[in-house]
Amino acid sequence: MSTQQAFATHFEPVARIGENLLVLPKEKYGYYKVTAIEPIPIIIKDFGAINAESESKDTAITEVELNEDEIGQFRFIPLDDIEVEIKQPLANARGFTKNVVTRVSKLSAQLDPTLKHTEVFTIEDEKLYFKIKNPSKSNISRSRVAIFGWKFKVKELKAKPQKYAVIQVEVLPTGGGVE
Repeated sequence: MSTQQAFATHFEPVARIGENLLVLPKEKYGYYKVTAIEPIPIIIKDFGAINAESESKDTAITEVELNEDEIGQFRFIPLDDIEVEIKQPLANARGFTKNVVTRVSKLSAQLDPTLKHTEVFTIEDEKLYFKIKNPSKSNISRSRVAIFGWKFKVKELKAKPQKYAVIQVEVLPTGGGVE
């Protein structure tokens, strides 16, 4: 395993150049070697006006789509009084329990200043979706989210390396995880 890890308190790349990643689900992705890293400065995505106590449709976050042989590591924070539900893939909400689908709000940064609970990973053109909710009793004219992170250029490995960091690009599988 690598010394870096996903959801670390300090937001750093999960792996360095020359280190390896296991991308879950393993059956779909597998092992990769990092060949380059580039920071992704803040991207501001505005989902537009949302009526009081309403929510948007699921929206693909095309701003973080990547090219072939690339992996993204992102964190985000709502800039306006909104709540963000994350889906990855579209049919599956992230951060859910048996009875609740969680959302990220401006309060999240107060409880989690490093935003580690918002960390998501993408690979190549796999999509990340946000559904934006306006929880207030007033209409809002904008609903902005700031997204930032790292982009990794990677090379797929044929064999399991000795050391690797583990990342997950889809919701937690039912009854499964890393062996």
